[in-house]
Amino acid sequence: MKHIFTFVIIVMTVSQTFAQHFPDDRPGGKARERMEQFEQIKLLEILNLDEDVAVKFIVRKNQHRNNMTDIIMRRNTLMNKLYKQSSEGNNNASFYKEKISEILNIESELAQERKNFIGSLWDILTAEQIAKVVTFESQFRSEVRGLIKDRGLGREKP
Repeated sequence: MKHIFTFVIIVMTVSQTFAQHFPDDRPGGKARERMEQFEQIKLLEILNLDEDVAVKFIVRKNQHRNNMTDIIMRRNTLMNKLYKQSSEGNNNASFYKEKISEILNIESELAQERKNFIGSLWDILTAEQIAKVVTFESQFRSEVRGLIKDRGLGREKP
């Protein structure tokens, strides 16, 4: 376990160095990056991986996250085009059908990317560990939303 934490510290230091040279263009920037690092640490704790497997897992998880980000950005671009046209009162039905079809295809790509990621883990993780990976993300995000909500409710109004 000590080796995993040492490894995580090294990975975080290296990623911080690269982040300074290659700014994060995604929404949320540094806050999102810190949250992703915290999420990664929590997941590694839950999985209890040895150092070699942790390295392989992190590489695959980061590639998956990058792939998902690219796909989501493409979907968001199409959604923005669709919103812009609908708010301008465009009545072009063929435009709407085309964009909606493209968005649905991208949604399928998201599901396929997730399936590919999970499938790529079978050679390094046990079935139980993969189950933990599958359930972790939604549980983690739900807990974070709950903490944010609780903290927001506890604030005094100016």
